[in-house]
Amino acid sequence: MPRPIQHQWKGNEFCLVDLPPVLRLEFLLILQQRDRQGYRLDPRIIRRCLHIALESRVRTMETLHRQLLEQNRPRRLELGLTNYGRLCAARWRYRFSGQDMRHEDLWDAAVLELRVDQTTQRRCSKGTIDFTPITVGWLKDAAKQYATTLELPADQVRELVRSCTIASQALLKRPNGPRPGRLQRENARAVFDAYANLTAADGTARTARLKHDMFSVFKRLLRDGRELPALHELAPAFRFLSADRLDTPEKPTPEKPTPTSKAIPDSVIRILDNNLHLLSVTAESPYAMGRPPELHSHMLQTIYQLLRDLGRRPTEVLALQRDALHHSDDRQPFIRYDAPKTGDYGLELPIHTSTATIIKDWTARINTVTDIHPHAAQYLFPSLCGFGPAAKSHISPTGFHTHYWRWIDRIKELPEYVNGPEGTARYFDRSKLNLYAWHHTYAQRLSDNNTPPDVIKDLMNHKRFETSAGYIQMNRKRKEEAIRIVSTTTVNRDGTASAPGEYTAYLRSSVATPLGLCTEPSNVKAGGQACPARSKCGGCSYFRANISHLPVIDSHIVALTADLELAAPLAEDWILQGINAEIASYKRIRTLLTQAKNTLTTEQQAEIDQATDLLQNLAAAPTTIGQRTGPKLLPLTPKRR
Repeated sequence: MPRPIQHQWKGNEFCLVDLPPVLRLEFLLILQQRDRQGYRLDPRIIRRCLHIALESRVRTMETLHRQLLEQNRPRRLELGLTNYGRLCAARWRYRFSGQDMRHEDLWDAAVLELRVDQTTQRRCSKGTIDFTPITVGWLKDAAKQYATTLELPADQVRELVRSCTIASQALLKRPNGPRPGRLQRENARAVFDAYANLTAADGTARTARLKHDMFSVFKRLLRDGRELPALHELAPAFRFLSADRLDTPEKPTPEKPTPTSKAIPDSVIRILDNNLHLLSVTAESPYAMGRPPELHSHMLQTIYQLLRDLGRRPTEVLALQRDALHHSDDRQPFIRYDAPKTGDYGLELPIHTSTATIIKDWTARINTVTDIHPHAAQYLFPSLCGFGPAAKSHISPTGFHTHYWRWIDRIKELPEYVNGPEGTARYFDRSKLNLYAWHHTYAQRLSDNNTPPDVIKDLMNHKRFETSAGYIQMNRKRKEEAIRIVSTTTVNRDGTASAPGEYTAYLRSSVATPLGLCTEPSNVKAGGQACPARSKCGGCSYFRANISHLPVIDSHIVALTADLELAAPLAEDWILQGINAEIASYKRIRTLLTQAKNTLTTEQQAEIDQATDLLQNLAAAPTTIGQRTGPKLLPLTPKRR
């Protein structure tokens, strides 16, 4: 259209007629795309970009973006618009060019819209991937086809290039390396040696972990990409045997430090509650997004209170549905939520009436807001952003995280020291107030209230209590109570009661063994590593056991019986007599413990079973789930260092 003569542009008007043809088309396409995605279009920002483009006489969006970067004080909003524009223009130009960059040696990750990594759907905004280091032609083509077929993210493609480069350099030194149909077993062995002897540029050897990972990537290419056209001619003789294996060295097990609770102390929670009014935004805050500040502040305060009371993961709280609050037949409130991390949906969690009141107040407030995007209206905490893709979902964890830590910084009353689980003062670090700490706080609160283990497991939405136990640290009071209950059944090998009188005596006089307790002074001093009886606990006068040790004693009897059957055809009589005597000693101890348990009332047995189950599961918490090794130890006598 012709340029209007003597026309004064208004504040919300701009003209593209004076721009070069290519830049004009790019501007039109960008404006259409941003409007389609729901972004806000600010005419003032567009007019500034047009003014700079006309002054600099640039012809494309890419050169306009570079021109803005070269300014002494580049404007953030203008740079955001031009950066978005140059990416869109490059992707459109590539999409309709009729060329396939994936056949070339240099890939532009932003133009190809590769994912950043396998954990996200976010696309790359910059970066290139160079396949030229892979000098063997068939291997380079196989790497490209493999990355294209499996739609690998950018980080895995770069790792694939690094791995194939190592194999390519090894194949070039061998006969017939560039010819896949003539490769032999010797070529595969040379490739394996290249990974096994991998060194850095300065000649230092690479770590065993890196060698193993690089070799695994190359083997995965040959295994999963065997149907790729580039590998059709690969000779069957080019293969790796079971002996061609690079094992990663096992990491030495470090001495476990004394565990510290990640739960937030009650004294700190009271201070946070007293300063809840500081969790707010003002009218001048850029995060208000044009909404009333009191509405935004009310939402932030409600999210904090639900994190505190519900103990769910932050993403689970932020993604609650508008109708999450329900009531049972007896009018008890509960919420229905989803847990994507565990793959569980429609879970129900009972809550207190006070928490239900908080949800009701916020629901009544958010129901009065009518200009929320239809896709976000289903959430209890919809995004208050008025434009862009973010307006179609609930508030993001990052958005709440920013306000949360600003609120923590405003509170000047937080203490430097708090009381630890053992009653001693410990330093309090503000960084421990992260959002996930409320998940630990909820579990610790249940434990401190003597909630049964199976109930804790269900409320935490865990498959096993060992997982829940990782969130719990027993305090001194609960340890004393558990020890008092279980130690009443402690006997020696002759059946004589040998229960310690108090908590400190219990810790001081014994050490945990796989089958019970040991009170031998030298072994206690050495933390259980200096047994003079060679761990033949059943025949030692210093051995102690209680009802909680019955399962491991039964297992040990079964193991000894199996050893006796295996040793019978080949061992001498004195060896068999020793095994028989050891079995008899443990059977005698088992009989004594069973008789002691039968003398208890039903209520006493239930009390001891509950304390034993709780303490045994707590001891197993640091162990990797599903990979427990060795017998379960009773956590009543921690190892003394």
